[in-house]
Amino acid sequence: MKKMKKGLSVVLASTLLMVPFSSMANAEVQYKVYVNGKEQNKVSLTNATLNKSCNVKDVTAWYKTYIKTNPNKSVPAPAEEKEVKPAPQPAPAPQPKPEPQPAPTPAPQQPAETGKYQAGVYEMLELINAERAKVGAAPLQLHDKLISVAQEKSEDMVRNKYFSHTSPTYGSPFDMMKTFGISYSTAGENIAINSSVAKAHTAFMGSEGHRNNILNPNYTHIGIGIAKDSGNSNSYRFTQMFIKAK
Repeated sequence: MKKMKKGLSVVLASTLLMVPFSSMANAEVQYKVYVNGKEQNKVSLTNATLNKSCNVKDVTAWYKTYIKTNPNKSVPAPAEEKEVKPAPQPAPAPQPKPEPQPAPTPAPQQPAETGKYQAGVYEMLELINAERAKVGAAPLQLHDKLISVAQEKSEDMVRNKYFSHTSPTYGSPFDMMKTFGISYSTAGENIAINSSVAKAHTAFMGSEGHRNNILNPNYTHIGIGIAKDSGNSNSYRFTQMFIKAK
């Protein structure tokens, strides 16, 4: 008996057990374990094949033995993983189709200065340039300073109650342009008394001298003045001043 520790001894059935299993498909290994001279249990390994010869010296060595499972023994297959398909989603409720909306009516084309002057100025300019386009003349451009002079001429006629190309205040149209610092190489003037822009334009185009000013291809800029007659709410004084800018 070999003493391992005080009060503890292990006795094997053989002092040294060499068990070769290389030629044994199935085997039974038996040995006894004694502690303090008493048999404790019987350990059996059945239907087992060791991967190498086992040198059994004590209980601790036996627990360190590596074994290989009998290849003929069925091993439970791993549980098959089932594909979890997402639950079908309900189809979206059909949405009512929007009713077709009528295309917006495009706003009428206005000169870039829209809102800078009274509406009648743009209306008259449009009528004039439409006439010039018919004869191939370039459109006239609004001239800021010349508009101020033409407006002053219309208001001067209302204040001083006259209707003439010659102003008692400023003299001729050409003198008046020079007084207000207008530079030009050629100039002309149309004046009218009428109840609307359209009627004044018709009257101008019915007069040869006024029509010639409107259609003159040499003119490049225009000033338009419109003043309401204080003595007649349905009457206006119109002034058109034409120049060829230097």
